[in-house]
Amino acid sequence: AMAAPGYDMYYLNVMAGPGPVRDWLISDDPHHGWIRQTWEGQDLDPRLPFGR
Repeated sequence: AMAAPGYDMYYLNVMAGPGPVRDWLISDDPHHGWIRQTWEGQDLDPRLPFGR
């Protein structure tokens, strides 16, 4: 998780419940969700320790 400079962020990471399946129900802020569309075609930053 990250917040751009000038933005506040609250991050709570919990997966709990009685059901047998745990699903991440993640959603983007509608005002900033467009940013994901800019990722396609970009090279992965080699400093990151994981791949796509």
